Amino acid sequence: KNCEFGLKAGDNEAAMWHVFYAGCFSWIAGNKNLIYMEDLLGQYCETIQFYQQDAIYNCLVPHRQMVLNLLGYADDPLTLTGIAMDEGQFLKEATACGHQTAVNVVHSQRLELAYYFGRYNLASEILDDIKPWETVAPAYVGIYRAALFQGLTCYALADIETHRRRKWIKRGTAFMSQIQKWVKAGNVNTLHMLHLLRAEQARLQGKAAVAEKEYGEAIATSSRNGFIHDRALAHERFMQYHLKKSDDTYWARHHYDKAMQALTDWGATALADRLKIASEGRL
Repeated sequence: KNCEFGLKAGDNEAAMWHVFYAGCFSWIAGNKNLIYMEDLLGQYCETIQFYQQDAIYNCLVPHRQMVLNLLGYADDPLTLTGIAMDEGQFLKEATACGHQTAVNVVHSQRLELAYYFGRYNLASEILDDIKPWETVAPAYVGIYRAALFQGLTCYALADIETHRRRKWIKRGTAFMSQIQKWVKAGNVNTLHMLHLLRAEQARLQGKAAVAEKEYGEAIATSSRNGFIHDRALAHERFMQYHLKKSDDTYWARHHYDKAMQALTDWGATALADRLKIASEGRL
């Protein structure tokens, strides 16, 4: 409706921003199958292109390519290159014209992919490519999700780079504190993110009881609020926790099954395949 009002008023830019937000919110919510999302985002991208709103298009098309990557429709799932865009060319052009928001969107999506696929060293490099969203585009709708994966990446790196463990925990906790502020301000859609980051922090601090409680809360709140993608992620992280904690794989297998079901419901074929391969011989 808002798009229609904008077009009727002759404000094509405002109209296409509403199309962008409709697509971006649908993607971030994670409650729709990715096949549906690819079709929806494809239509939205075509509409924005038709009205020649290139700056807006460049903020949405990376989300479409990420969906394609998760569906398994990319040669390299870690690179935003495929049907919708070419990552290298996109970054070159966006940087040249000073479109930092589009550049940040690409790097935030790259970080999410690197974390999903367990490429934490790559994620470490991407972290420094993301400029603070608070200065680039504080109203960007993906700012919450960006903070989640920045925090998760820092906590993952605390496991790998033990000589820099304290630094990574401190940095991860800063992102967690950001999300905690949003929760306190009334943003219920970030509550499950806070629980997941608290679980990861507690795990690193050796607080098993706290970690288990927070993983459970992350699963419960993401399920209750319809975030299928984050429910899958929380189950996978809880699975990894149990694998490291004990030789008894009962609970690890339980969370593996739940994660696989959520990924299947979401339609993330590439992630389901990765989890299956990574878990072979461990459960």
